[in-house]
Amino acid sequence: MNIVIVIKDSRHKYQMSQSDLGLKGGLLQTNISDIEHGADPTWNKMAKLAKVLDLKTEDLLPK
Repeated sequence: MNIVIVIKDSRHKYQMSQSDLGLKGGLLQTNISDIEHGADPTWNKMAKLAKVLDLKTEDLLPK
């Protein structure tokens, strides 16, 4: 599954806005938007998102 779908689906599951996710993960809302529009996140950003969304970092890697 693609990182964009995993992040959006997980964010919606927890009823979080992009701003909410950014605040909880120590990222900017623009970082979340960029990732959800296809930008490749750094490993550090993926780790932060995985932690907030209760995922494994591996869940965000392409399969």
